[in-house]
Amino acid sequence: RASLREADAERQAQLTRLLDKQERHRAERFRFEKHRRRFIVRRGFLRLILARYTGLAPDAICFTRDATGKPGIDSPASVHGLKFSASSSQALGVVALTYDRELGLDLEQLRPDRDHELMAREFSGHEAAALRRLEPELRTAAFFDLWTCKEAYLKGKGLGLSVPLDQFTIAVDSASPRLTWSALDATDPDRWSLYRLNLDPGFAACLAVAGGCQNIRCDRYIW
Repeated sequence: RASLREADAERQAQLTRLLDKQERHRAERFRFEKHRRRFIVRRGFLRLILARYTGLAPDAICFTRDATGKPGIDSPASVHGLKFSASSSQALGVVALTYDRELGLDLEQLRPDRDHELMAREFSGHEAAALRRLEPELRTAAFFDLWTCKEAYLKGKGLGLSVPLDQFTIAVDSASPRLTWSALDATDPDRWSLYRLNLDPGFAACLAVAGGCQNIRCDRYIW
């Protein structure tokens, strides 16, 4: 994880030089300057992290997408099997990496101003009922706990939020969240494991891993 505070002009120029032509074009399309700067910092951070694990120069990394649109790395055989997932919220960015297992990562800042009750109507009946049973002061954290789990699972499968959120159910009323049912694939509850990540105060994060994992190491990236 890393702080993605807006970089000064010199640092931003350095990060911009790491981006490929397509990324620079995407940056230029942002209407507001602050959004353009945040995009550049996010993509530069991702490239710097991936460079550590691939041995490639940050500006030499070429991204690919599979049939579902899930990103990957077009890399030499020496880094074959490396999987990654990235997410950011406000000024915090995270990247998860592993070998030979699909994974999805989501990070969200807790925002009590969101209409959680309205958004929860998109959840499965079991999930919405579980949220309603909670005391009002607990619902914000519980909502984002559930939301990050659901999005991490979808990202792990290479799917987006175009998939109806009531097509699978996640239980978050225990130490470890659990996928209990999925219309997307009946075998997924046995295949996918969910892990809460305690990163920074005021944020919720979840890592979804196909097949599970024995150890998760969380490091802070220092610019």
